[in-house]
Amino acid sequence: MTTAPAQPPRDRALGRGLEALIPSAGVSPANVATALVALLRTVEVPAGLLEAAAAALDAAVAGPLDDRGRESAAAVTELLRKAVDEAAG
Repeated sequence: MTTAPAQPPRDRALGRGLEALIPSAGVSPANVATALVALLRTVEVPAGLLEAAAAALDAAVAGPLDDRGRESAAAVTELLRKAVDEAAG
């Protein structure tokens, strides 16, 4: 998988573009997740980030996460949201 060239930082809040694409108000977390999976299929995301996301999801499925696992999962989630937001423009 290839990565997109680095883009200059934007001065808008993280997730604003994502919220425009997938409004979360009144939508179940499962429906948001389904929409995000569909959206991620159309976005170039670095392979390492996808591997980290897969590892975080595997850990969550295997059982309750400890504090370190939750912190890691939150960091991966933030990076994924940033990648999607940047792609959404």
